[in-house]
Amino acid sequence: MQYKRLGTMQVLEGLFWLKNSIYNKHHIVIACFPKSGSSFLKFHLIKLTGFKDYHFKSASLAFNDFLYLPRIIESLSQNTITQQHFRFFGGNEKYLKLMKVKPIVLVRDIFDTVISYAEHIDESHNHQLINADFIQDYLLLKPAKKYDYIIDMVLPWYFSFYSTWYRASFIDNKIDAYWISYKDLMAYKEDEIYKILLHQGLSVDSEVVKASVNNVDNNASRLNVGISGRGRELLSESQIEKIISYASFYPEIDFKRIGI
Repeated sequence: MQYKRLGTMQVLEGLFWLKNSIYNKHHIVIACFPKSGSSFLKFHLIKLTGFKDYHFKSASLAFNDFLYLPRIIESLSQNTITQQHFRFFGGNEKYLKLMKVKPIVLVRDIFDTVISYAEHIDESHNHQLINADFIQDYLLLKPAKKYDYIIDMVLPWYFSFYSTWYRASFIDNKIDAYWISYKDLMAYKEDEIYKILLHQGLSVDSEVVKASVNNVDNNASRLNVGISGRGRELLSESQIEKIISYASFYPEIDFKRIGI
């Protein structure tokens, strides 16, 4: 009798299928824009559910757009909450569906995002950029040139992220996602978190959610409340037009959720 040698991916997917069918745990996944309030949201979801904080990316990569199968396999025996910047495609789509995940898609006004992202880079010791290299002289650039760099090098990923999730949610109906904006999350914290938990099929008292949100130091939940509308105030007319032009590559996508 001859035996077929299995490849690494086949072995991993076999383990995934086995553990996923045995444990059948609950996995909450926040697919999010960077600088969109996702750390705040994750903090309160963990506090309210008791689920374990778990990321599905390779530890060797600061930014990884792919869900990392070995990490997923490790998580399958427990209820987890994951906050990650990734698009809906390929293996990501397959694993989310098999795990019966109903993702939370968290986005933000795209013009405000540019300003917030630039400030984050200036203030952070971690200069890993989404979809771009950190150029040596970036911190020496004037603010307008920093915005140019982010608009040209980083924002295309944001539009791709948004379009993959929008298409899966509203055009192809591939996944049952709960969409929320940074603006609404900050304005209606208790209500939005309560609705997210209901969407996840989890029963929780609205008063418990209210107490969780109101009785936590903002530093503990990493809440930095940005001012809505700063993007259109601080960006030049040509920068705003450049950002809007990206939407023209996705004629079937409605970008109103991010201010276009």
